[in-house]
Amino acid sequence: MVACHSKQERIEDRINLDHMQMLKKHFDMASKDEGESGLTMEMFIMVMSQLLNLPEESHPQLTALFMKIDSGSHGYIPWDAFCTYMQLELTEKEDSYTRAREVCFETPAVTKATPHRDTIHRVCVLPDHSYVTASQDGVVAFWNPATLHTKRTRLSPDTNKSKQKWITDFAMMTNINRFILSTGDRELQFFETSTFEPYCQISGLESVPLKMSFWHNPRNTEESILMYG
Repeated sequence: MVACHSKQERIEDRINLDHMQMLKKHFDMASKDEGESGLTMEMFIMVMSQLLNLPEESHPQLTALFMKIDSGSHGYIPWDAFCTYMQLELTEKEDSYTRAREVCFETPAVTKATPHRDTIHRVCVLPDHSYVTASQDGVVAFWNPATLHTKRTRLSPDTNKSKQKWITDFAMMTNINRFILSTGDRELQFFETSTFEPYCQISGLESVPLKMSFWHNPRNTEESILMYG
């Protein structure tokens, strides 16, 4: 039988929020009772061994961890230095996780025709996993996720005029099957998603709404919030 040994888990990866709270008490006691500015190496090894239930074989790893944090060779670790080290470790772990989730696109890319002729302000994913895009020129397009072909397209009534209506943002109201466009004319325009027919309009806002966000309570379709600014 062949035994497979996984890579040894780092000590800093075992520390959680509860451990941090208990460690803070030990750092405070060391400063108050011992007159130290932090934990010495001997105290650090003892506290960490008890806190994480580590065997004596982990002492060299704890020693190496202490020396990494005590980069100035002061002989002790202040609480602030320990927290800074843990924060840097957490940031590096999050960056590593993000990099691992990065998607590599196959090349050459497949080119699809788009009805948009101006800047796309918003891309939304609907509950049925289809996509919606809205651009500054007033075009709203619903896309098939499998083929990336547009299923439905709405053109602004002013698209064919010399002065087009400037669309600043877009929001889906999935709970009532409608969507909202904010415009450079200080308007909020509401439309039926299935027919693209206008539902209502709010005009004469104090300023141009540049961004919108819509929320609804999934347990109560009557409870929703629209934020814009």
